[in-house]
This record gives sequence, structure tokens and C-alpha cells, in this order.
Amino acid sequence: MTDQKLLGVLLQDAHLISDFQIQIALIDQQAYGMYLGDVLVLHGWLQQETLDFFLHQWNYLQRSHEEFSLEDCLQSAGLLSEQQLHFIRQEQVRTHQNLRQIVLQQRWLKKQTLDFFEATIMQTKLVA
Repeated sequence: MTDQKLLGVLLQDAHLISDFQIQIALIDQQAYGMYLGDVLVLHGWLQQETLDFFLHQWNYLQRSHEEFSLEDCLQSAGLLSEQQLHFIRQEQVRTHQNLRQIVLQQRWLKKQTLDFFEATIMQTKLVA
């Protein structure tokens, strides 16, 4: 990983895991010889789908000249389900609120997590 952030730092920046969780996971990683992401999934602190997204799609997202929507990124990362997205679409029609407002009202994700994804999406648009 040359210019890539370490997985633990990336997940902390996204507010998907806490300092405490990363400390415990690093101890377990050394004790059991497992990958950090696998330890986080094993503890139930991270979904496998979210781990896979950050391991396999994150760098592409940052370097791509394609446009990605916040909805697509959150769904690909396993942070919003199809059922939640269906609810969001209905609420958008009914209340004219945006995805961010609805997700925060429902407390499905932290504000900092949304900020992290939005900043990354905006950065890729500026680079393109």
C-alpha cells in the first residue's frame, strides 16, 4: 500500500469503527495471525460486504473518472440495504428531503460517515 491508507485508518476516518475496536482488533490480529478486516467482521463490528467494498472497490472509486452517487456507494459498501433505499425513495417523493436528511433522521448512519463518503465522491468529481 503505497499511497493508500491502511484499512484500520480508513475505517476510522469513515467512523465505521472506534479507536477501542481497532485496538482490540490489532491485539487479536497479532494473537491469532488473522487479517485485521477478518477480525473486525468476526467481532461483528463490520459487515463482510463493507470490508469487501473497502478492500476491492475503494481505490477504484477514488481513482475513477466515473461519477458515483452517494446512494450507489453506500449500497455497495453494505451500509444501506435495498429495503432502506426503497424507503428513502418513497420519503423523497413524500417529503422532498434528500438521501442524507432521511438517513440521518432514521439514524441509519453517522453524520461523519456520510461526510466521509460525500467528500470522497466530490474529490473524484474534482479530479475528473
